[in-house]
Amino acid sequence: MDNLLFTLKEKLRDPKNLALACIALGLVLGLLIGYVLLPVKWTDASAANLRPDLRVEWLRNAITTYTLTNDSVRAKAAYSELGNTANATLSDLVKNPAYLNSEQINRFTTAVGSASPANTDNGASGSQVTITPTEETEGGSNTKLLGFLFLFLLVAGGAAAYYFFFRNKAGGQRAPLDDVAARPLPATNVSSPAPQTAAVPNTSATPMRSGSAYANPPLSSTARPAVPQAKPAPEPRPEPAPAKDYGKPIAQFMTTYMYGDDLYDELYSFASPNGEFLGECGASISSSQGNSEPRKVNALEVWLFDKNDVQTITKVMMAGDAFEDTNLRSMLERKGEPVDVQLGRHYDLDTATLHLEAKVVDLAYGALTSQAKGYFQRFTLELAIYKKS
Repeated sequence: MDNLLFTLKEKLRDPKNLALACIALGLVLGLLIGYVLLPVKWTDASAANLRPDLRVEWLRNAITTYTLTNDSVRAKAAYSELGNTANATLSDLVKNPAYLNSEQINRFTTAVGSASPANTDNGASGSQVTITPTEETEGGSNTKLLGFLFLFLLVAGGAAAYYFFFRNKAGGQRAPLDDVAARPLPATNVSSPAPQTAAVPNTSATPMRSGSAYANPPLSSTARPAVPQAKPAPEPRPEPAPAKDYGKPIAQFMTTYMYGDDLYDELYSFASPNGEFLGECGASISSSQGNSEPRKVNALEVWLFDKNDVQTITKVMMAGDAFEDTNLRSMLERKGEPVDVQLGRHYDLDTATLHLEAKVVDLAYGALTSQAKGYFQRFTLELAIYKKS
């Protein structure tokens, strides 16, 4: 059951699958509401809602009743029940009068205020009936109103799903990545320059003038000439430790932060090949400069959760100028290890059984007036998860 729920959750992370699921759920709910919970009930429906043959029968009975009673009020009421189908029904009746004759039909049409009908099969003649309906049927309008209501709910649900699920995930859509081998930084070998020995001037050949700035001090028989000391050679940078080989990653993700995405917060779950849940990783906003909108984000945090470990490992990736701010860096140390972001660099996070390799594949800054690397304009990370043996 857990594996099924995990698989379903992973499938729904795809926007296309989530949209299809929302549409299917909306249709099911609409059918359930329309046919089970709130079915359409017809009460006091007019004759206009009958089948065409039953409408003709209705009109035929109305003409017969009028012939017997001569009640024009009831005749008009019966005819108005047909609504906008009255003309068509009367034309069908003229073509198939059955037991009625032309005189009965003419008297009825005169009573309801219409012209004489067309020729009947009995040989009577007259003009085509033209009657304006006096009452609209309500059943059809109610059905249309209900249909528009369900359509509105479906569109509103889709818009809400886009706003809450897709709008803030557009920049962090996962994509399969190629395996990227870790490349250590090139080391700089600095050789120590040979010390230079200054030549001792021959004081016996050139007389010294007292008080001259260029005069060499007198040398005693036991004193040694002053030799300028050579500057100590800078220590060479230590060679980076070779990257450990963890084999093939069990999961890979790509996430992108874009300037203006103030709700940027990505979370990815991953499992072993047999479906066992192993942990989660993600990236989110850690710090921003000032209170302006959109936020000028100058630090993002990347984290790794291992179900077999008691703590979550976090690294705070700071913009170049923000990293130089000692106070900000010390404040962000509470969240995790601050690092200076550089394009192409790898940053490692390790837990008890997992290893995360985060590589900066795209980086662009939004320059401030006094800081060329003040905040992130665009920041893309590759996240590769490895399981330690």
